[in-house]
Amino acid sequence: MSELQQKYRIVTQHAEALLEHTSANNAGGTVADSEGVVAQDFCQAPAGIYNRYGKRIIEVAIVVLLLPVAAGLIAACALLIKILSPGPVFYRQERMGRGGKPFGLLKLRTMVPNAEDTTGPVWATEDDSRVTGIGRLLRRTRLDELPQLFQVLTGEMALIGPRPERPQFVRQLARDLPFYRIRLSVRPGITGWAQVNHHYDSCSGDVYEKLRYDLYYIRHLSFGLDMEILHRTLGVIIHGTGAR
Repeated sequence: MSELQQKYRIVTQHAEALLEHTSANNAGGTVADSEGVVAQDFCQAPAGIYNRYGKRIIEVAIVVLLLPVAAGLIAACALLIKILSPGPVFYRQERMGRGGKPFGLLKLRTMVPNAEDTTGPVWATEDDSRVTGIGRLLRRTRLDELPQLFQVLTGEMALIGPRPERPQFVRQLARDLPFYRIRLSVRPGITGWAQVNHHYDSCSGDVYEKLRYDLYYIRHLSFGLDMEILHRTLGVIIHGTGAR
């Protein structure tokens, strides 16, 4: 483990305490840990030039540089989807963005058309029968996420941040997990600290684990941590770890 990875590890005693020992302040509606530390104060992103302006400028610049290659890859993937899996090439799904504002997350389609018509919103599972053959490859390499680069340019998403979740799951998780809505205080990301440290969500236990990473990221948001995430994202893409 590198020095930077060690510095930004999620397993800190205080982060554990925030999630495991909580109490509600009925008068003010705030949530605090057993020592009285207010969660919103602990998890708030630190102020600074990078967090206010630099992050957005750098991410947009990176996306602009990636777009020519990304556009070619999207076109090639779209052609394969059209040939190998009858149905639309793109798939738009409602997710919750910054401040709880809903938006349509755009992806290359990896499942059979109308996959949730009979089941409704459900967690993805290992060897999910709804995932097509080409879809499995796209998920393993994360190429299905490429269209979201355009959503970084529009401001709906960030390149790096907590993964946007579906409104149905957000409502459920916000009831069960004390600080879940703090994830909505920043723009959702294509990749993030939780994404490179944990696999796809398949149950509420996975969400609990990834929430720890998300809260840590929000509290320690910085240029160094973002560069570490980008570096590790390349490894995830190359090795295909965590895909479902």
